[in-house]
Amino acid sequence: MSLRMAHLPRLAGPWLVVTVVALLYLGLTLAAHDMDPLSLAQIGTRFSQGDPAGSEGYDGQFAYFIAVDPLGAAPLIDVPAYRYQRIVYPLLARLLALGRREWIPWMLPLVNLIALAAGTRLS
Repeated sequence: MSLRMAHLPRLAGPWLVVTVVALLYLGLTLAAHDMDPLSLAQIGTRFSQGDPAGSEGYDGQFAYFIAVDPLGAAPLIDVPAYRYQRIVYPLLARLLALGRREWIPWMLPLVNLIALAAGTRLS
């Protein structure tokens, strides 16, 4: 067995399977939504537009709002005290996006993917 093949089992493993499956899921989801990364955040009109009768959306929208405007997102969030306790994820996405608003929707799933791969690898 070559030296290169001896290292393969260490490099491959559950983390690689999880990462590939997550990438496939991410790719299929984006393809189904015209490659719009904001579709992953599922932004509803109840919070984004202040419409009490609007759609609720999903939790991802709050991470997006905080990543876009960390100091001004509170009016767009259902329970600001709760959401701001989990501020590392949106701030990390903002940091990786270099503060550029148009990159933030892409950085949020990237941070999730990295966390999923690293968490699986380290477990």
